[in-house]
Amino acid sequence: MLSLAKRKWIIRRKEKDDWDVKKICAHAQINKDTFYYQWNNYLQYGLQGLEIKPRKPLTIHSTEQELVNKVLELRKQFNWGPDKIAGYMKLNNMNIGHNTA
Repeated sequence: MLSLAKRKWIIRRKEKDDWDVKKICAHAQINKDTFYYQWNNYLQYGLQGLEIKPRKPLTIHSTEQELVNKVLELRKQFNWGPDKIAGYMKLNNMNIGHNTA
C-alpha cells in the first residue's frame, strides 16, 4: 500500500515536474495501473482522493436475534444441518440463507 506522502509525490512529479508516467512508475516502483488509479482519484476528488480509504464495510448486516434463536433451537432439537434448516425456515416464511444457518 502506498503511503500518503508517496501518493502526493507521484502527483507532484506528474503535475508540477511534468515527468512521464513510465519514469514515475520506475522511480516509485509501482505499475501503471497503480499510478492511473491514484491519478484518476486525484483528478476526480483533488487531494482528498489521495487519502487512504477505510476498508471496512459501510453497513454491517446481522441476523435478527429471533432467527438466531430459531436456528439454534432447530439444531438442538433435530440435529439438522444448514441446508435442512434453511429449507424448513423458507417453508415457514422465514427466509434465511444456508450460510447463515
